[in-house]
Amino acid sequence: MKRFALYMVAASALAYIACGGGGSNFFVQQDLQTILYSSSFYSGLFGYGGGSSRGFIKGFEVSDFSGSLTALSGSPYSTSNVATSLAADPSGNYIYAAIPAGRMNSFSVSSSTFDLTPIAGSSPLMTDPRAVAVHPTSNFVYAARSAASQLNGFTFDQSSGVLTAMSPSSFATSGDPRTIAISPSGEYLYVGCVSTES
Repeated sequence: MKRFALYMVAASALAYIACGGGGSNFFVQQDLQTILYSSSFYSGLFGYGGGSSRGFIKGFEVSDFSGSLTALSGSPYSTSNVATSLAADPSGNYIYAAIPAGRMNSFSVSSSTFDLTPIAGSSPLMTDPRAVAVHPTSNFVYAARSAASQLNGFTFDQSSGVLTAMSPSSFATSGDPRTIAISPSGEYLYVGCVSTES
């Protein structure tokens, strides 16, 4: 039976938030950054930063009956710094994390245990990536770079998950982009910016 995935990124590691069938499944999360829901996985993954100078992703299996959480055996999974956004590819094989400290992090997802493994050679450097999104039907990944007021585009290898910059790879946005949304058809991409209209 298929389970669903919910992803959470926060800047501190004090607690989590989840809604299930009973009161025992409710937790409070301090300084929540973002939540991503995906039906691609048979397990749930929650990601959050571990402090001001490091970060990690914690993984949980989510019961499709009660919503209760069970930690994955390999959790937590280290990131290069605190992540502010997570995105999964449509197949559920890869997860990408935006790290404002200066890079993207890429992970493969085990089909048997759902544990995360860093993808070698796939953590491209960039200035202040704040959000990441994966195209719903193709192998494209987009990152919003706040300080540069740009959107960066990548392709990913469907067999390895490795990111490769598009050509051209940078697209100008309004000031301080922080969020990305892509229509289900993949025809339209929207960027939310802090300082001006999107």
